[in-house]
Amino acid sequence: MRVAVRPESLVLGRTGSGGLNGRVVQSVFSGASMIMLIETREGVTMQAGVSPHSDLAHLQPGDTVAVKWNARDAHSFARPAA
Repeated sequence: MRVAVRPESLVLGRTGSGGLNGRVVQSVFSGASMIMLIETREGVTMQAGVSPHSDLAHLQPGDTVAVKWNARDAHSFARPAA
């Protein structure tokens, strides 16, 4: 099964605040938001949208974060048969 969550539905927090722990791989200013690429220990890469006015907008590559989302924002898909 695969799970998809829109970037603006991901919530970043400090490591240890719950959710999946990961590290910032890239941070790009995109006008109304910062786009953060986060890689988890399991090798999953996520893209999160963060307000440039957020306390977390200053995160740099290598910084660790926790990634969370509300269950209603997750969409599951069956994996294709091999």
